Amino acid sequence: MCRDRSILGLRTIQDSKDRYPIVTGGVYVTTKEITKQAEETHKEQGKWARLYLDKLLLFPMEIVLKEEGFERVREYATTLKGIRERLEK
Repeated sequence: MCRDRSILGLRTIQDSKDRYPIVTGGVYVTTKEITKQAEETHKEQGKWARLYLDKLLLFPMEIVLKEEGFERVREYATTLKGIRERLEK
């Protein structure tokens, strides 16, 4: 989707420090620069373009927690949205 900075975690990834930077079902946002690079690559290479990055900055937007229920997910997303809005000011 054009100008949509969201990324859906399709796999849970564990890094070398035993952290989980990406979890299945997590929705993340990335920087405008990476989004622009992805859009340009998509235009050049098509739908399944490969994007080579030195690093990928991801910031959680929402984690779907089945145990917590819908209200907990909504609260988490609202909290993160408020933090993002304050940072952008």
